[in-house]
Amino acid sequence: MNADTHIYLYAKGHYQTNDILEDLRQIVAHRSNLSPTDVSNRLIVLVVAEVAYSHIKGEQAFVELVSKLADCRNVREFLKVLLVPILLCKTAGLNLGKSDSSVLPLNK
Repeated sequence: MNADTHIYLYAKGHYQTNDILEDLRQIVAHRSNLSPTDVSNRLIVLVVAEVAYSHIKGEQAFVELVSKLADCRNVREFLKVLLVPILLCKTAGLNLGKSDSSVLPLNK
């Protein structure tokens, strides 16, 4: 299974959303085998940004994403913008596996 499975599945709506920052804290903690209390906002942003960056095609798309990120007023808005390239990416061949209710509650 892909280490970033739950980030992809969260972006694509497989999990219930409550507070994007706290939801992603749970996912990053699970992914990194850490306690959620040990996961900083910085680590969450770095992990999600790395996944998002892998799906940005071309310099223009990157510049557009950075421009949108520059307009964000807080970390929650920043994360919402970062999730867009992940939401829009094609996941065929990524070996994502299935959503897991021990990570976050599943969408019905």
